[in-house]
Amino acid sequence: MSSASDRKEAEEFKASVSGTSDETVDLSREPSSQQTPIYEDIYLDGNIIQGLNPPIRLLERIGRGGEASVYRAEKISSFPTDVAVKVSRTDDASRVALLNEARRTKDLRHHTIIGIQDHHTGRDRDFIVMDFVEGPDAAKVLADHNNLGLQVAPQIPAFTAWAACEGLKVAHKPLYRDGNL
Repeated sequence: MSSASDRKEAEEFKASVSGTSDETVDLSREPSSQQTPIYEDIYLDGNIIQGLNPPIRLLERIGRGGEASVYRAEKISSFPTDVAVKVSRTDDASRVALLNEARRTKDLRHHTIIGIQDHHTGRDRDFIVMDFVEGPDAAKVLADHNNLGLQVAPQIPAFTAWAACEGLKVAHKPLYRDGNL
């Protein structure tokens, strides 16, 4: 970590996924008294979501909103894969919103739409496993340019808006009963 704020955020992340920042990760498949149960057969063990095949290791929180937090994560297997995991808050409205998002987007395929790989429902929260897309978010790019006194070329937001509209066009096409567009 390069700064005190980075170290503090890392400790907060560890505490948010494990209940304590000093807890060590036990890779056993059976929950112990130190493991935080999330779902009946799926539980958080330190920063590892066990009970999935393959298990998923939460690496860092990359976003937080009113209804969920998004983590960069890794499927633990002989061919590790980066994924994003969106974890709902514990209130019913957030859980229903996440379930609706998963249902509405699971069959959509387009290069501007993040693919949904899996959805899990648990006792007190739900989560979606999604494709992970590497890169900065638009707010960071704009802030970096602004801090340097630079302007963003108008073609960049224009292209971004066009790409978003292409994804929306796919999302709003009706699906027929067989799932085809």
